[in-house]
Amino acid sequence: MKGLKKKLAPLLLAAFTAVAAPSMVATPAIAQETTIQSVAPADDIVRYIRDLHLAYIISPTPRVNDESRVGLEHLSAALIRGTAVEPHGVVGLDIETDDISLFPFIYWPVTADVTRLSESAQRKVQDYINTGGFIVFDIRDLNAGLGRESPLRRMLSDISLRRLVPMDEEHTLTRSFYLVSRLRGSFDFDDVWVEEQGDIGTESVSSVVIGENNWAGAWAGITLPANSREREMSIRAGVNMVLYALTGQYKADQVHIPSILEKLGR
Repeated sequence: MKGLKKKLAPLLLAAFTAVAAPSMVATPAIAQETTIQSVAPADDIVRYIRDLHLAYIISPTPRVNDESRVGLEHLSAALIRGTAVEPHGVVGLDIETDDISLFPFIYWPVTADVTRLSESAQRKVQDYINTGGFIVFDIRDLNAGLGRESPLRRMLSDISLRRLVPMDEEHTLTRSFYLVSRLRGSFDFDDVWVEEQGDIGTESVSSVVIGENNWAGAWAGITLPANSREREMSIRAGVNMVLYALTGQYKADQVHIPSILEKLGR
């Protein structure tokens, strides 16, 4: 597994740089069939604008959709219980047809059977990233990420991001709410990738997190025991990601206040 992880790192970079200069909650049983709640044309738009909803991109794999939905429901419960953020629901999004701009946080499971996005969907994702949206790309099939044509690259062949770098322990994502050393999921791989941060005091919020930790499965209590310390840490990582998505540069500046004051003093 470690060998797979090391081989994946350059492929994650290649996927984008080619075109770019805490309490536990009980775990409900996953239903055999899941009805995907997708974005309705008009009635729900005002509700999504007024009330925060966590969203995930619908995968071709039903089991993955179940895990995404249940995982985000548990993450929502943790946010309501421990923070001032109160999500009002979880929504499954069809990337080709739905308006993703209504959702500040999107979980996107990347499976081996994903296909290349249409040009209109590519533009939609690029606009979302350019205007401050936040996406967690979670690579769900490690073997699929090792081919010359990785699923992530195949799906997002024309999306442009800032240079991707490994997230370090000083990144705002490790302290946007909880103090954590890494973004734990079902696995505890170190290789989580983010956009390169700018200088302190400049706009430096990453639009993406890319990893292979199956965060949704951990949040749902499917891949980790419901009352384990490991699952609690995965929930905390998820809370940090949502808070980072919602507060962005404000949180980055708060983390770096001592350095900013030092600069001002000069």
